[in-house]
Amino acid sequence: MKAYLNKIYGQQLPEEIRKKLQQLVMDQYTEMVFLSREYFCSVPTITVILGKSAEKKVQETLQREGWIRNSLTQQQMIISIHLHSANDQQVNLHFSYMLFNCYTRHLIYARTEKSWNSMFQNLYSEKQAKNQKLFQQWITPIIRQCEVYEAQFIKSQIPNPSVEVMGTGIKTMYSTLFSAFREFFLPRPLHQNFEGTKILVFMEQYISGVGHSLRKISITAIEEFLTSTAVNITQDRMEEQLNYVAILKEVLQHQLSNLFHRQLTQTLSWNQYAAVYEQPKTAVKKVLPDLPSQVSQIINEHFKPDYIYLHQMKDAQGKPTKLLLIIVGEDLKITHLQRIQHLLKPHFPEYEFTILLHKTEWLKKHYALFYGFIDRYLHRDHLIYQRRAVLTYPKKLERERDLLVRDYWKERKRIIEVHWTNIGFGCHAFHETQIIYLRSIFQQLFLGTLYHYAHYLPNTLNLNYLWELLEFFAPEIPARLMMSRPMKEIIAYVNEPDQNFPMAESAPAETSTLLFHEAVACCSQLYQNLLHE
Repeated sequence: MKAYLNKIYGQQLPEEIRKKLQQLVMDQYTEMVFLSREYFCSVPTITVILGKSAEKKVQETLQREGWIRNSLTQQQMIISIHLHSANDQQVNLHFSYMLFNCYTRHLIYARTEKSWNSMFQNLYSEKQAKNQKLFQQWITPIIRQCEVYEAQFIKSQIPNPSVEVMGTGIKTMYSTLFSAFREFFLPRPLHQNFEGTKILVFMEQYISGVGHSLRKISITAIEEFLTSTAVNITQDRMEEQLNYVAILKEVLQHQLSNLFHRQLTQTLSWNQYAAVYEQPKTAVKKVLPDLPSQVSQIINEHFKPDYIYLHQMKDAQGKPTKLLLIIVGEDLKITHLQRIQHLLKPHFPEYEFTILLHKTEWLKKHYALFYGFIDRYLHRDHLIYQRRAVLTYPKKLERERDLLVRDYWKERKRIIEVHWTNIGFGCHAFHETQIIYLRSIFQQLFLGTLYHYAHYLPNTLNLNYLWELLEFFAPEIPARLMMSRPMKEIIAYVNEPDQNFPMAESAPAETSTLLFHEAVACCSQLYQNLLHE
């Protein structure tokens, strides 16, 4: 039977992983496959839900296979296999893991249309208050248990401490904390691979929100303490370990809470967006013989454009991978952009669409400013649909393109230099005002780069959209920047100062500081690129 949804080959995954996942779904074991990039870890997370008929020994055998067991070290991915169950007492998924990794928008494979409902309809909650309550119900007993151990084994030994009793208490608290960290950050089938201090090594390497605190402890010293006997434990070592326990309790009680609530708000917002804009993932029959005809038919079913132009960006093998769609009409609005994207995506999952929307009169009115773009990209050779006569423009041009570009960049450069001065790099700590200036600098740089390479400016300052246009019109720019992280992460950072920047009375978070400097470096490279063009 053909699967209801299968987008495995359309994902940016290592070839070996794609083939293994495809083989897994072909073996009739699999009910669903989820792919998420928004959990607390800095690596993609793949969750495989086996069919109802699969037995536990099948799940255990699959989890032991090398491509799954070694996925974190070899492929920088987390892959876990789970049994299907609609009973919350039997589901082997922590509620937070399920919340951030197992919604319908994360699905890349579903055997039937009802696969997700059959397991998650009664388990998954989109109510913020309920998820916050679940988190408190999970973390509160752990904190209380640590307090009980501290009272029984540590405080009870004052003023005549017993090294053996206190050592037992500290080891017991370590065990409780490590178990909580495994439960929160990893799917349960992987817990056995991260026993003891291995979970701390994982957190230090992959969880950006807790790295600063973990660097205050010695994981090696904790490992030695856990394997030592009471005879070898000195009073100084005991004090050191008590300090480490206090740091880990702080990570559990405060930093995990901050991570959860911040990600909860973002995830539920994305879920709502997907529910409004994403179309059902139904199989679509392509009845028309060619891509341009299919595209124009879909758009005409929902809008009444005057003209549609289509451009293709091809890969090294000559196959089109990115498509530029320019739609011209009197009734088009910028708010229609996302709707058009979601109309096209189910029909053409193999393509990335970059879409421009413009009114006919706007093009005629601004031809003198954008004639380089209009003459090239709105040429009749790329016209795939027209409802009116071919567009005509004024013949006389008052200014040459190079002069227009130079004047526009001169104005952008003036604004950038003012903002650059206002940021005040000499300050010991940075604040929200600086990121607002930095966001404006990105906008000016993106606009200047677009006008230089494409002789075009959109009617929006949305950084994600501007970067999407840059990737199409100037594909060499991303390679020149040599960024250590995706541009989308930097854009998300400068777009949300309230969440990323500390208040004036607190020190900047380590992650925010690193991202701030990476964003500044990115601006500098874009600026230097334009100066030398």
